[in-house]
Amino acid sequence: MIMKSMGMLNDKALALNSMNLLNFGYALFLLLNSQSKLSQSEIEHIVKRWLALSAVTARYGSSPETTTEKDIKQFANGDPFENLASIERQVLTEPFWNTMLPDDILVTSSSTNNNAWRLFQMAQVKDHDVAWLEDFHKVEDLLREQGNVHHIFPRAYLKRYGFGKQAYNQIANYILLTQSRNLLISDAAPVDYLHNSQVIKFSNEENWQANGIPIEVKNMTYNAYYDFLFKRRRLIANRIRKYYESL
Repeated sequence: MIMKSMGMLNDKALALNSMNLLNFGYALFLLLNSQSKLSQSEIEHIVKRWLALSAVTARYGSSPETTTEKDIKQFANGDPFENLASIERQVLTEPFWNTMLPDDILVTSSSTNNNAWRLFQMAQVKDHDVAWLEDFHKVEDLLREQGNVHHIFPRAYLKRYGFGKQAYNQIANYILLTQSRNLLISDAAPVDYLHNSQVIKFSNEENWQANGIPIEVKNMTYNAYYDFLFKRRRLIANRIRKYYESL
């Protein structure tokens, strides 16, 4: 129930990409359950935040055994709320949210296995967001159908102007689209397809915000691609922050 309430679906559709992290989350849940002074809602709050914090900071990425042992001892011997708050103060700083997450974590990996990208999608599932440019198809529906991740600036369009794989395969350029919407977009520039009445017939401001799309993209060509990436990374980072604070 904890994972489902966080927006996780299943291993194939959407889950955090770290068995070390998930195993620690389960161990933490068992530990906190053994401390009868905590209510179920308090336990869930701590575990959900710890999972999200650990995922976005890659806490168990290197030397996981050492970090796991240290963390479980701190939770076992100290106040769980204070332990969580202490780590939050250390790692989830303003520079982390405003610079490290958008300019480092969302840049260094182009894989959809990136846990920051997955947290963004979990936020969308949790809030029942509708997929970009759609009327009723939800992000969760596309994930469960294992729909393809497409490019906001189409790959073929960027390749035509000399952009390489490392440039067009950026997390900030990814979006889940229905197949019908993707076919309408084809390899057109945003400035063209986002003025196509068939493509944007369900478009609205709330839907753009839910998918972390900067409104300026509707007037952009390849010349503004890197400006687009800069803006969208911040929208994604802000959404992950709001998601974390809601847990």
